[in-house]
Amino acid sequence: MAGSAGGQLGFNATCLFVGAVSNIVGIIPYHFYDLTEDKHRHIIEELKKRVQLKESDNENGEPAVSKTEAKMPAVQ
Repeated sequence: MAGSAGGQLGFNATCLFVGAVSNIVGIIPYHFYDLTEDKHRHIIEELKKRVQLKESDNENGEPAVSKTEAKMPAVQ
């Protein structure tokens, strides 16, 4: 059964509106997120350290450092 032309138009308009609003709401956090190049560089260095620690754990079968030493400081 086919719907009326007005019903299809309303459905299409609703889908368009919901999609547009969703995109706008999804963009809002980017306005408040302040990731500078220095912060990004610091995050990458910390991730590389974590990978090295994990690889050394896998090679030796035991942790290279204690769990408290392995905790990384928060990025500020």
